[in-house]
Amino acid sequence: RPEVWPFGLARPTWARVTPLPLPNLRARLIRSLRHDWEVGVYNLNQVLAFSLQFVPAVDALNAALDEMPAERLLPALARLAQAPYDWDLLRFASADLRQALRAKFVDGLRFRRTKDEFREPGLRFDTPPRAAAAGFYLLHAKDASQAAQAFERVAMLPHGPEMLALSRALAAAAQARTWEQLAALADDETFLRDAQTPARREGLLYPQVWQALERLRRVALDARTVQRSVSRLARSQALNRALGELTALREGLDAQPELVRPLLNYITKAWQKVLLSVAGEVGQARIREPVPNPYVVGDPVVGPGFRGREDIMRDLEAIYGNTLSPPSVVLYGHRRMGKTSILRNLGAHLGAQVTVVYVNLLSLGDLRGGMGQLFLALADAIHDALSATLEPDPESFEARPYRAFKRYLRAVRTVLDERYLLLALDELEQLEAWITAGRAPRDLLGVLRSSIQMDPHIAFIFAGLHTLAEMTQDYFEPFFASVKPIRVSFFTREATFQVLANPPLEDFPLDYDPEALERVWQLTGGQPYLVQLVGHLLVDRFNRLAFEQGQESEPVFTVEDVDTVVNDPAFYEQGRYYFSGVWGQAAQGPAGQQTVLRALAPHPEGLDEAALAAATGLDPATLAAALDALARHDVLRRDDSGRWHFTVELMRRWVAQGLMNPRGRASGAGPV
Repeated sequence: RPEVWPFGLARPTWARVTPLPLPNLRARLIRSLRHDWEVGVYNLNQVLAFSLQFVPAVDALNAALDEMPAERLLPALARLAQAPYDWDLLRFASADLRQALRAKFVDGLRFRRTKDEFREPGLRFDTPPRAAAAGFYLLHAKDASQAAQAFERVAMLPHGPEMLALSRALAAAAQARTWEQLAALADDETFLRDAQTPARREGLLYPQVWQALERLRRVALDARTVQRSVSRLARSQALNRALGELTALREGLDAQPELVRPLLNYITKAWQKVLLSVAGEVGQARIREPVPNPYVVGDPVVGPGFRGREDIMRDLEAIYGNTLSPPSVVLYGHRRMGKTSILRNLGAHLGAQVTVVYVNLLSLGDLRGGMGQLFLALADAIHDALSATLEPDPESFEARPYRAFKRYLRAVRTVLDERYLLLALDELEQLEAWITAGRAPRDLLGVLRSSIQMDPHIAFIFAGLHTLAEMTQDYFEPFFASVKPIRVSFFTREATFQVLANPPLEDFPLDYDPEALERVWQLTGGQPYLVQLVGHLLVDRFNRLAFEQGQESEPVFTVEDVDTVVNDPAFYEQGRYYFSGVWGQAAQGPAGQQTVLRALAPHPEGLDEAALAAATGLDPATLAAALDALARHDVLRRDDSGRWHFTVELMRRWVAQGLMNPRGRASGAGPV
């Protein structure tokens, strides 16, 4: 257009400026917004970016908002507020349009606006579109208190309660500028309620903002602990947690919506300044004696330290707590997954109505005493658990073990009354070993099955390595026809963090930074034994450095601490029971499993099946069977791209270093 030529001659970048009105622009923008809001918003931003046509653009926006159905209003404005070319679009969607030209001109003559001018006198809340647009604009202008007043006018609309609570919480947080005000937020029921993520999380307009508000909520609660606790250690830990939450929030600001990013930046800076102002007064809690190690390595975890298996315990409680005839169960999973810990803690979770009798079949050795030895051991365990006078007669068990055991169970039934008896047999594979060695008859499983069926108040729960598909063969098949399988696998990421950060030790004085917890998760994949082992060695190292070598050590474990522990050769020495067990299991079943593990270990990025076939030399059928077995046993996993990886990174390193063959292993231990 001719009128842009002088601008273009003066400065090429000004050639896009079009000061004269564009014909029919307002109507075209309205049609675009009506037809497809996403495209219409894009067109609005483009018009503002490449012209001076602000008034037609905001006029078109107002017209489209006025006719928009109420249920679409807030999501539509949230889309506009994602990244508007000019936030004044939202400002003048609420203000009197006649002020637009004058205000835009005056703003253009000033380098900045004063703080008081964030309180826009021209904003109007008289209609839902104007009130909603004002709310979004005021949030970005860091005036959350006024934004809350605007959103009160649209609180009845879909997403209205969300935006009202979000604005009120941010307003309360922004007003906390002193230590007393920050700690008082923890007693402000309105703030605590508003800052909590809504119960229905699906379809929230700003899920990232709710995560930030949850962090601010936790900071306020920790600030109250710092203010009120008499424990120097508790105050120091609460202060460290609060500062950690704010640091994490500041580091994640780039992921927050542009709508609230300036306000969150202001709040985190102000709160961090407040917390640091009392850091000197709170001081650091000094640890004056070695820390008792709360992490259990090797032995079953019994009591308060048993965590991370809440899902399995809920399943078992549902099975044995709400039925008149509970079925028998088999817990299956690879070595060192915590199956024994589940059995040992089951009684505490099922209550007095169920008596759990735990028997480890390995304790019976090679069963040289035959069936009499097995059934007498079961009867002795029942007697001890019930504390009853039903003393088993060893002679009758030696003479006729089957008959003696059935008679003993009938006698036990009279003592149980309305209670249930649950026989927990650990190391189920031992039964197969006895049968294979000829120490037990092949009908042993039939006898146990008849014991299950003789009374609905008596049931078995077994724990073993194999899946049901691997066990339901020959003499096992009829036995497991009526047994419910439950898989025991790795901890979830959240459970791993809980087990490490909240061990069963009152006032545990050590902590983990978030990156250290993430590092343990990446290395162990949530393998329970390795999670406990890493935690155990971290505490041992802290005690050794602080009390044997006299080094000043921070009571917070870092990524460097985790790497130091797992790169120490002693780690693999102490963890050999797990690593050797997995390696030994790979020698059983389908051929080629160990070959696959050796070939895959040098490749932390993983290999696809074609690359594995080339590296191993295995034929397709053998390779497929080996991969299937390794996946079932949680040793390998396949990602979405089809590449195979070790499920546990530390297991990959163990194989890559040749530690399964000490004579041929490489010197030194470290990440490979």
